[in-house]
Amino acid sequence: MGKSKGFIKIISLIAFSFLMFSSTFIMADDKNSNTSLIPTKGEGNRLVVVEYSDFQCYYCAKVQPAVKKILDNYKDKIKLVFMQYPLTGIHPNALIAAKASLAAQKQGKFWELHDLMFKNQRNLSEKDLIKYAEKIGLDVELFKKDLKDKKIEAKVMADIAQGRKLGIRGTPTFFIGDTKIVGAVPYEKLSSVIEAKLKSLPKYKKKTGNDETK
Repeated sequence: MGKSKGFIKIISLIAFSFLMFSSTFIMADDKNSNTSLIPTKGEGNRLVVVEYSDFQCYYCAKVQPAVKKILDNYKDKIKLVFMQYPLTGIHPNALIAAKASLAAQKQGKFWELHDLMFKNQRNLSEKDLIKYAEKIGLDVELFKKDLKDKKIEAKVMADIAQGRKLGIRGTPTFFIGDTKIVGAVPYEKLSSVIEAKLKSLPKYKKKTGNDETK
């Protein structure tokens, strides 16, 4: 129950962050009852950063060091939400890689497989993905079953549909609040937008034990 409430809170934060930009943002996932299939990272609750990505996209891999640095430096202020946007017309293994990442998410190891796939973009066949699943300690038989799970496929398709509504044409595409950023931009670009968004947010009080701190 606690985990479910946590995801509901994340969805609410995402919807709030996008209010000025699009009223149709991420709620498609609720339709399919797949909120547990939304990979997130970061401990913050002040700002949601959404990344639309393709595991076979060179530029998506290129931007990962910047994303990692953002998480290292702002993990207590932001929540990163990963959304699937496989460009199947030019990347033949992007769709199965997207499904594999969510199969790993079901076992609590999305980010481990995420990192391995971006490091091995030329080797993303189903056979390769099964090897990676074994390497990171997944239940391989369950992983193979989940690769064919209709709910996982529906989640990927919902992400793609939502991305199209938001006008996404390529990857990576980031939304930081209501600001859209396209491409493998440097850390400084992402950081400057995050800093500006955080400064524009109203001050809030956070309870720490019996005390309240700003």
